[in-house]
Amino acid sequence: MKLTFTILFALLIGGLVKAQTEYTLTHSTGTYTELSASTNINKVWDFEDAMIKLPFKFKYFKKDFDTIYVTMQSAFFSRPGLNFDNIFYGSFNYFPENDDPNLSPVSYAITGTAPNRILKLQFKNVKAEVIDIEEEFTANYQMWFYETSSKFQFHFGPNVNTDLNLNEHIMGFIDVDNSPYLAISGTASEPTIVRVTSAASFKGISKHPSNGQIYTFNPEAPSTSTQTIIKPYTLTYNENGMLINSNVNIEIEILDLNGKLIATQNNDKANSVILNTNLLQSGLYIVRIKAEDVSFNEKLVVY
Repeated sequence: MKLTFTILFALLIGGLVKAQTEYTLTHSTGTYTELSASTNINKVWDFEDAMIKLPFKFKYFKKDFDTIYVTMQSAFFSRPGLNFDNIFYGSFNYFPENDDPNLSPVSYAITGTAPNRILKLQFKNVKAEVIDIEEEFTANYQMWFYETSSKFQFHFGPNVNTDLNLNEHIMGFIDVDNSPYLAISGTASEPTIVRVTSAASFKGISKHPSNGQIYTFNPEAPSTSTQTIIKPYTLTYNENGMLINSNVNIEIEILDLNGKLIATQNNDKANSVILNTNLLQSGLYIVRIKAEDVSFNEKLVVY
């Protein structure tokens, strides 16, 4: 298998991750208004990606995009059909009302004038699978993407959830260059933004946001100061694996994009470690190298 590496880093001091979340969260309430004169993209119900070409550049995790691919649960900012940069909502399977996409249309509209245009995606009368067939889940929501500020929002409309087993509602924000992903925690009325370290145990918020709730995600302003951190190791790699040379003791972890630990390896002699990657399946991984009180992340692409 071929592989490549890209350098990332995050400080780890006293067991706490000292890292920016890249976005700040505010929440408010307002009147939910359905889109008018919107373009239908019901093809998503057929498991096809709907491509929207933007008339402006939208910056997501500090990268510019002019194309968005929409699925039933995600807005992708990279290649369609792959779990790359994206925003997703929901942790269960969606379907249209009475299996008729026309009763649960997915659509979009671009409103405003430059430089203050907004792309608005609308998901109307979306159904979700329930355990008890006598119960119901129906949701209406929109995702807004702003031209100049590159902020994005969730606007929630009328919803029905009579199945108490549907108590995991996840809004996640994935950047392939930074793992684990960001998500919403807390309560629907008092949400917080967190970095998910264990996707298997993370439940999001237990109650669906109510009609009129708005969540706004603003990109963090660039830091006015920088800190230089010198890596206490060097990397060389080939088709069979990676050689890590270090002048201090290090611990090595391989994680998937959800933060799941795949493998570990220690270097107690402070010299060289050979990390064999031949057993890894094709995909994107994070190699976390812990040296003293600092943790460095190396992005590993195996293909």
